[in-house]
Amino acid sequence: MSISPILTRIDTLIHNLLQQLVEQTRLLSSSPSPSSSTSSSSQSTQSSSDDSLPRPAKRRRESSLKPQPLTLLTFPPPAGDGGEVKKKNPVNFPTKSAVGVRRFAQYLKILELVQINLKQGTIVTKRDIYYTTLSSRLFPSQQSSDRIIDQVCGLLGCADRSELGIVASPRGLFSGSLTLSPPSGQGIVQCFSGVPNLIPTEINAETWRATLPCTHEAEFCIGHVVVVVEKEAVFKHLIQHPTVARQWVVVTGKGYPDHATRALIQILGAGLECEKGGGVRMVGVFDCDPYGVDIHRQYVQVFGGVEWVGVELGDFLAQNDSEEGGEEEASQLVQLRADERAKAVRMLRTLTGTSADEELWRKLTNTLLTGYKVEIEAAYTFAVGGLVGYLQNKLSIRQTMM
Repeated sequence: MSISPILTRIDTLIHNLLQQLVEQTRLLSSSPSPSSSTSSSSQSTQSSSDDSLPRPAKRRRESSLKPQPLTLLTFPPPAGDGGEVKKKNPVNFPTKSAVGVRRFAQYLKILELVQINLKQGTIVTKRDIYYTTLSSRLFPSQQSSDRIIDQVCGLLGCADRSELGIVASPRGLFSGSLTLSPPSGQGIVQCFSGVPNLIPTEINAETWRATLPCTHEAEFCIGHVVVVVEKEAVFKHLIQHPTVARQWVVVTGKGYPDHATRALIQILGAGLECEKGGGVRMVGVFDCDPYGVDIHRQYVQVFGGVEWVGVELGDFLAQNDSEEGGEEEASQLVQLRADERAKAVRMLRTLTGTSADEELWRKLTNTLLTGYKVEIEAAYTFAVGGLVGYLQNKLSIRQTMM
């Protein structure tokens, strides 16, 4: 969705709200009211007449004079999102609770800030929004402002708050010989090997582009590897290795990927080639537990070519069963927690039997049946080459299978 339709929706919402207000004012002004010139006797007569009315009729007469609550217009979500559309509760004013006054003001304030930012073409973070409203004391905490932002996003029928020009604070990191260029050509982000960089919050998969300098000395490039890592600690461990720093581009979303990390993965996966024509192979390194499997699935939904290369529970189970296996290897296997078991069961219920789901089913059932999980850090001492050697071995095995 482009910016223009969102601005149109905001204008429509405000116009509809004003129409409701005008209509309520008209109805209230046209309702009968006691005249100042009416004699006290006529007022007394009217009062006695009201008293003589049956109670239900009297209540109906009183309720007819009350204004109806104003309701913020709600737009449907964009077509083609898939899944079940959740029914949203209407935003009304006034409400029975005094908190409703503050909440209605919060909605209008966020709509105002969104309109200003979209007209100016600026990108702001959720924290920027909170500090902008700090002087008005509308929001007691950033959590409350974040909640209203998400609700305004649903109110306007947006699939993501980035369509409102609002993004989360920078979280994702990347490292390697890579240059990111915005459409304006200003604010180019150039990253070097072994140096971590924050992924720009304003990055957009449709307008930004990436340039991959080739560091191979040969005339023809054999290709590049982008390694997507679940954890920041593993990310830092990898980029300090000379082989990784020289040959790989490493990306992490520090857990579940945010909007900026997803956009970068889309850019890197969209047929990116280096200056010598070398292609890009994208692989992922995750904990072999239900949460790691789910995080990998999030990346696959963005770009289906993210291959799982580690870690594999079977590798460590086999090592534990070998004759050389001892207490050190046994400690690499960690028992599943109750919440992880529940997570695995919930994920299994969502699988539809596709080829992509078969691999998820295998990993989830293995962890449930064995009762164990294995974390990425276990590969630090897996072999002589540590984690890098483990990944290189996995990459070479998969390369021969292709």
